[in-house]
Amino acid sequence: MLIKEVQNLSDQKKVLLEVKNMAASLELKQGLIQKSNLELNFRNILQ
Repeated sequence: MLIKEVQNLSDQKKVLLEVKNMAASLELKQGLIQKSNLELNFRNILQ
């Protein structure tokens, strides 16, 4: 019983880490997209 609970907690921790990594990845991608958009806007202003 205890082993099962520990396994469940371990599985939950793995899922939380995966979600955390996904969130960090999305945040990074969003930052890169915003940077790209700013660069495009700046280029358009200069033209």
